[in-house]
Amino acid sequence: MTVHGREIRPTDKGIKCPSCGHQTSTVKDSRPTDDCRQIRRRRLCLRCGARHTTFEAYTLSEQDRDALERGANLQRALEVMPQNQRRLIESLVFDIAAATSRPDDTSN
Repeated sequence: MTVHGREIRPTDKGIKCPSCGHQTSTVKDSRPTDDCRQIRRRRLCLRCGARHTTFEAYTLSEQDRDALERGANLQRALEVMPQNQRRLIESLVFDIAAATSRPDDTSN
């Protein structure tokens, strides 16, 4: 199906368009909410072209939830950290990433 000159495929049936009641839409944008408990999706109705937002809950495994919380805690810690310490940590992360992406030349 083509809408506004772009090829799109229907993604969901069952979520009704608030404008016309049609049940087939396509997702234009998808991202987690700030608290990472829901997914915010911008949808486009394939019948009338109206855009609307849905918030969909999803379940995470305990391992995934712990990883998200660790990342959020690290982000909060970096935000309140003094600027010079933040720069030091950012440079260390950059150095580690660069070192792990290089091929190992220790065999010479």
